[in-house]
Amino acid sequence: MGQIFIHSTAAPECFRAQQRTVDGQNMLMDVPLGHRWLDTFSVSQNATHVVSAYRDALDSQRHKDDVVWQPYTELMGSLPDYCTNGHGSWLSTCPFICFYIVEWHRPERVMRQFGMVQMVPPNCAYDAQLHRLELRGHHHENWVTFHASYIHMWENRGDTIATAALNEGHDHQDYMTWYRSVTRRFIGHDGALRDYSRNLVHRLRRVFI
Repeated sequence: MGQIFIHSTAAPECFRAQQRTVDGQNMLMDVPLGHRWLDTFSVSQNATHVVSAYRDALDSQRHKDDVVWQPYTELMGSLPDYCTNGHGSWLSTCPFICFYIVEWHRPERVMRQFGMVQMVPPNCAYDAQLHRLELRGHHHENWVTFHASYIHMWENRGDTIATAALNEGHDHQDYMTWYRSVTRRFIGHDGALRDYSRNLVHRLRRVFI
């Protein structure tokens, strides 16, 4: 549920297809930025149609400016300190640890969010045993000892800062070639059909015109 809430408030900032208008009367201090949005992008039908509408909006994005990779740049200076504490670790490839839970922070896979060129990211090591770990049978576990290796990585997070050249508005060709080979380009059938039809018309024009 938390991830859905974060997406619903952050999406209007990042995707122009989902942008809403700002409520100028609702710019209160010390409240989340999502509090300022007016929900002008809405669908009156049932939930299935709402999902289809959002899928179609995302699949219709074709221009690089349709995605705002750094939506909060102008707001950073006005945010309270608790929002920017630990900013030195934002680009660190390191584990996040909460008792028995360990999750990796992988900024090298989203470098455009930090104003840098996105290169082909290294493979992520996936520890299946770690993800199967649960509290049952571990009530008296000393997690500091159990996760000592990950805690050591966290304490040395300053040594694993991801870096790249500054992004000047162009995607790296090697990355785009890799990305197209591993991703699913369309979310819905309608988006895929439109793209196929568009490419077909383009090829026919090249043949007959």
